[in-house]
Amino acid sequence: TNPDCYSDDKLFAIKLRDAIEKNPQYYFATSLILNNDGSVQKTCRRNLMNFSNAISESFSLEKFGFSKINRDILEIENLPEISEVPAFSGALFFAKKDVYFSVGGLSEEYFLHVEDMDLCMKIFQKGGKIAFVKNAIIKHSLSTSDVSSKFLEFHKAKGVVIYLNKFFPWTNFPILKQIISSGIWLRYYLKTWR
Repeated sequence: TNPDCYSDDKLFAIKLRDAIEKNPQYYFATSLILNNDGSVQKTCRRNLMNFSNAISESFSLEKFGFSKINRDILEIENLPEISEVPAFSGALFFAKKDVYFSVGGLSEEYFLHVEDMDLCMKIFQKGGKIAFVKNAIIKHSLSTSDVSSKFLEFHKAKGVVIYLNKFFPWTNFPILKQIISSGIWLRYYLKTWR
């Protein structure tokens, strides 16, 4: 859990534990994550990052109907208490220690950002599933870091490049790799240039 997360629910951790103990297909569990104002954080339910949704998100193409990483928060209302989700936000996840290490844990290849998506991809590759526990609720304060947005965006772009090269080997063909990397870094410069 990030240090800027908190829950008023004394049973919060028990709900996550029970989700994986009573449903062995789930390797990890995550919860409903709210902003301080009570709105849902869009990153609490995610699709696994792939080439398509990474590019879509990099250039804000989701609004034109392209694939997206974050799932629609309006879907949450109709979900059962426990449901499957492909990926979670690194702000909060729960797993048994042995399961965490059996899938490889968080990778040190990333300085900031994308390490959570890397972990979710490793869970998927091991045949595991992730439980989204709707009635376990936590609040997460965003933007509590003292570093600049330019610094964060730099490491996010770098993380996406590492992730795509790691899990999608076809992106390593020299010309394609150059196009993909150029697109991701172009997005970084456009977003941070002032």
